[in-house]
Amino acid sequence: WAKPTWGVWWDWDPRLTTTAVMVFAFGGILALRAFVDDPAKRAVWSSVACIVAFVDVPIVYFSVKWWNSLHQAQSTPQTVSSAFHWPLRINAFGILFLWIGLVGLRTRVAALRRRGEMAPPLPEKRPAAGRAQVTGGTV
Repeated sequence: WAKPTWGVWWDWDPRLTTTAVMVFAFGGILALRAFVDDPAKRAVWSSVACIVAFVDVPIVYFSVKWWNSLHQAQSTPQTVSSAFHWPLRINAFGILFLWIGLVGLRTRVAALRRRGEMAPPLPEKRPAAGRAQVTGGTV
């Protein structure tokens, strides 16, 4: 939507730039979690990285107020059309109930694992060094 609105695909706008930094930071955390094999190190390193990356969240939120930006001012109940109030509320409650359901499911899975009624996930098998892994009939 940037091209029709601003006339360019990308601009070094404060909101866009801080959001890009945040996306790359949290993408890096996912990569860190995927490549660190030791569970204790993975937990500590990713926790520290999450805390450091979260510093960018309020910067993204306030970037429109702090710096001259292409983005419009933040919406308030007075600036939002009344036609949007009910759909916004319905969506908010839908996301809330989805989150509650997912947290409940995750809690149940953790409890079953703790009691030993559910096996832990199998570790991924990595191909041996020097051998190509065949997938889908191609090498």
